[in-house]
Amino acid sequence: MKKFVIWGPKLHQDTFSYVHFGFYRSIESLGHQVSWYTDGDDISSVDFSDSIFIGEHQNIKDMPVLDDCTYFIHNIDCGPNVFKNVTRPNHPRYYNYIHFFDSFGECIWPDRSELTELEPNTFYHEKSKTVVIMWATDLLPEEIDQCEPALHEESIDNIYFVGTIQGNNILEFQKICNRHGKTILNVGGYTGKNSLYTGAPPDINSNINCIRNSYISFDIREEGHLKFGRYYPCRIFKNISYGKWTGSNNPLLADIFGEHFTCDDNLENLYDKLVSDSRQCTEEKMRSAMNFIRDHHTYVNRVKNFLEVLK
Repeated sequence: MKKFVIWGPKLHQDTFSYVHFGFYRSIESLGHQVSWYTDGDDISSVDFSDSIFIGEHQNIKDMPVLDDCTYFIHNIDCGPNVFKNVTRPNHPRYYNYIHFFDSFGECIWPDRSELTELEPNTFYHEKSKTVVIMWATDLLPEEIDQCEPALHEESIDNIYFVGTIQGNNILEFQKICNRHGKTILNVGGYTGKNSLYTGAPPDINSNINCIRNSYISFDIREEGHLKFGRYYPCRIFKNISYGKWTGSNNPLLADIFGEHFTCDDNLENLYDKLVSDSRQCTEEKMRSAMNFIRDHHTYVNRVKNFLEVLK
């Protein structure tokens, strides 16, 4: 049994708390000890010896850096020189981890011979102690198995969007949905408030129900992500795992999601194709997509990736 510490704002206090929530649940499910602290907490009586910390570089001001602990900190080194190990503390067990998008975007890849592929599209660069991962669903593998495919229901008029509606592309897609007589209802967002349910914090079960009871399910990327080619958003991993067929306006994501989602960079076409594919999606096809997420894209996979680096 390992001892883990999540360090960062508590659940619903910022967007990264949902990443940490995924890590927390997965660590616990694997039988390890896990606790969650944030800057400002009283840790004077806490024994952190031999712990594995997981944090995010903007919220680790008060995190104790101890010789016998291990650290996986998101974007502690970022930018073009991420693989040169230029800014993190001089600590033998201090690791940087980045999202796969970062390495395709502004980062300069090292020679591929320097990379160890932990699993498909997950890498470790030993020289700079950098782990390259993607986000994942917040469900555990067994929870995906327990979730029935939510097949298309033509009578539904509402489309629930869990996240923040901002940017021109998603607003344009909202108009397209409206022209087809469908209404997008926003749930949650970066403020940590659930705009649909009286300002209460979003809840994982209500989010799942919203996605499953939507006319269609989608993720729309704005130009900031599209110009780099690939950003693998947690929303697609989540929505598929919840049993709902999902689409995106970034066709390059097909290198990961393949036949398990709908894509088109033209928003009008995306709507039409997504409705058509949702109507034609069978229970067998949806379960195949869900199993793909279950096997490769839960935070259980990501925790195991970190542990493999430490072997």
